[in-house]
Amino acid sequence: MRKLAAIGKDILAVKQKVAELEAKVSALKKEREVLDKEFIEAATKEGVDRVAFGDSSVGVEESIVPQVNDWDSFFGFILKKKWLHLLQRRASVTGARELWERGVTIPGVLPFTQKVVKAK
Repeated sequence: MRKLAAIGKDILAVKQKVAELEAKVSALKKEREVLDKEFIEAATKEGVDRVAFGDSSVGVEESIVPQVNDWDSFFGFILKKKWLHLLQRRASVTGARELWERGVTIPGVLPFTQKVVKAK
């Protein structure tokens, strides 16, 4: 079995490589966002929604998604109708921790101790 210090050094080396790659991915995503906006504007101006070249194509697709502009009304509607399927199922870590620190028990939720490796 390898020594703990050697494993720790490898963790830090991999962490650095991941950070470098994430920075590159982030820059590429920003570039893609700019290109997407430019493509949508040009396609709209030209009155087309798709361009093909060889076996490839790039196109604009539309889909309708919810955009909440009044959370109080939205939550009131959900609670009145009991249509909780309109929400995504995930407990807020921050909210749960805040309540637990105040001694509040949240029905149906148990605190789980997650172990993660922190490298600095």
